[in-house]
Amino acid sequence: MSINQEVYAVVNGNNMFVVRSSYNGYHARKNSGCEWKPINWDDVEKYWTLPLGITSFNCTDLDIERATKRSPIIPSQAKARPLRLYVAASLSEDKRPFMYNTVERLRELGHNVYAPIEHVVENAWDWPNTEWGLQVFRNDVNAIKDCDFVIVLTWGRLDTSSGTTWEQGFAYGIGKKIILVEMDGNVQSLMVANGRFATVKGIDGLCSYDFNDPKPLRTETEQK
Repeated sequence: MSINQEVYAVVNGNNMFVVRSSYNGYHARKNSGCEWKPINWDDVEKYWTLPLGITSFNCTDLDIERATKRSPIIPSQAKARPLRLYVAASLSEDKRPFMYNTVERLRELGHNVYAPIEHVVENAWDWPNTEWGLQVFRNDVNAIKDCDFVIVLTWGRLDTSSGTTWEQGFAYGIGKKIILVEMDGNVQSLMVANGRFATVKGIDGLCSYDFNDPKPLRTETEQK
């Protein structure tokens, strides 16, 4: 039977699946046999896959194999349980894109991400500046307390915001695991460089880090 619908290739452990949409929901099959069975799409979307696009194929092993070979590589984190991550970074105009990119990529891996830049205080313009600031502070502190990991984007000792450094220090003080993300090769504050669980290089290094089997890592970046 020929199908012309939206197709996804997904990985679950060592098993390869292909998922297709249909008029009565989503169905899946392994790459051996030809029987389509209903599947919970929320689970697929959350843990396994990225869209492959629109295609046609016959329900045979050969055609399914072609479809799976076209699938994107799924990082190991996407198959594991989602974690609560707090992203601390400078909010200056030149560095905001890096925070947005980090948040987007971590969410693509299925994690629950808190980004201070996204938080909005209701009726903020009606509050005195100091009261608004206190509400933002409390919300961010509570989010750090509730998270599994704190992700810190750093541009070195002279170009990382004081707010980011405070967030890292607070998280370290209450025993949170901190992943320090070196965004360049600038000299690091020795307190920042050592007040963390692991240090990685750039956003790619962060996204390849295994949060579900975390290991302490360090770099050779100069400290002062």
